[in-house]
Amino acid sequence: MFLDKINDCDGFENKILNAEGLNFATEEGDEDGEGSMTMQGQIKLSSAIEKGDAIQIEVWKETEIGQKEFVSSARWDICKNLQNAEAPWYPLLECLRISKCPVPADDYNIQDLSISLAGVKDVLRHEFCGSYTTELKIVNSMNSIISDKSCHVIGLAIVEKEEEC
Repeated sequence: MFLDKINDCDGFENKILNAEGLNFATEEGDEDGEGSMTMQGQIKLSSAIEKGDAIQIEVWKETEIGQKEFVSSARWDICKNLQNAEAPWYPLLECLRISKCPVPADDYNIQDLSISLAGVKDVLRHEFCGSYTTELKIVNSMNSIISDKSCHVIGLAIVEKEEEC
């Protein structure tokens, strides 16, 4: 379940990627299904995504005493993975008709995009219940120097279904 809209990271001014108009929701699946995440809204990209740009994700769990505990991180080169149909963001790229680099600066509209949550079903268990903060960045990693081009935060929670309690 998503707790809020996508927000800028504290103290970071997103000049390259504006996702203020982007909304997320989750939809439960049937008894055999894993459900899905839906997206709609607009992404405004004011500068092209080029070779060396990567998506970096960091996941933090909020503890009972108000601290954040690191859970996981990953980084994928965007241009090298545009054709990877197994990538979690592939349905988004397909919806936006993005298939090659550089990805041009533009306003990208998303209408009722549904992405299966089958790829994360292993963490949709009781021991992972709780609130999380996901930090999503576009970074440039050319010449081994990493610089943030955008930084957004998404709050989410893993909760048990009522009928399973």
